[in-house]
Amino acid sequence: MIWLALLMGCPPAVTLNCSAVDPVFGEMQVALQVDSSAVVTGTATHPEGLAIRTISVGGEPANADDFNYAEWSVDLPAEVVDDLLGGADLIDVDAISTDACGISTRFATDTIDLQTGPDPFVEDLALTFEFPGEHDYLPADGSAQALVTALANVEAIGMPVSFGTSLGLLDATTTVLLSRDDLAAATVAFTGDSPGVTLITASSGGQTVSRALNVRGSAVLLPNAADIDPGEAYGVQVDPDGATLASCSAEGELGATSGGVDIKTTPGGTDSDGDGRYDLFVTAPISAAVGDSVTITCVDVFGQQAVGTYAVPDPTP
Repeated sequence: MIWLALLMGCPPAVTLNCSAVDPVFGEMQVALQVDSSAVVTGTATHPEGLAIRTISVGGEPANADDFNYAEWSVDLPAEVVDDLLGGADLIDVDAISTDACGISTRFATDTIDLQTGPDPFVEDLALTFEFPGEHDYLPADGSAQALVTALANVEAIGMPVSFGTSLGLLDATTTVLLSRDDLAAATVAFTGDSPGVTLITASSGGQTVSRALNVRGSAVLLPNAADIDPGEAYGVQVDPDGATLASCSAEGELGATSGGVDIKTTPGGTDSDGDGRYDLFVTAPISAAVGDSVTITCVDVFGQQAVGTYAVPDPTP
């Protein structure tokens, strides 16, 4: 039938004898990364000129960087490398091809060797703080912590990092930079123990970075004690002293208001003149007896308390 196909101007059909096809050949190189992942590159050639359908390494498919996988590459994530090693420090890995005949061939081999990985190095060291909620300070009473994180380039994974502080407490002062979101990172917890500005430092690979962190005490009642005669009112201001006030409440025989609201029944506070302080008023009715009093308690968002007591004095000398 070949002569008929030629007379009709059609090329004859060719039947591929896959049993006589020589296998793919090529080379590969494994480059271990500092985050324990690996980049594999290689070449491949089919001696029969057949199409190479796939190439894989460690079960991960390769990218054809040139026609018919003449050049190819594959990224092995750290977890795949870890599975391949199976707890060992060194292992051979193969490149496997599949051609148009469906023939699979292990055509190249290279070694993953943890002991010959690249040396880590540190650059672009930085510090970040993560406070509870959306606040920008810590309480001085130690009731809350901030997370202090040192960040560096991904090549710094495995490097030791040291933390220090001028005030307060760190739950660790030395740790190791680990992989996190394509960076190297290490996190410790910081707790404040006195009001002030603390300077937190991180050092790794010959680099040092520092950043200030605010620790705030409780608010201050001005004044925090006073005598009030019957029939009089007395103004009290609440200075947050850098903290974020939550509310003020009151208990006792005398009255206590803020912005016209009775804080004995409805805790709160109003800054009536825009100076950043709550404005409170303590009132003693004309019928107030000697010793009648009211205690005002103001708390910030961390629950730190400022307390003031105001009373009717004994007029007797």
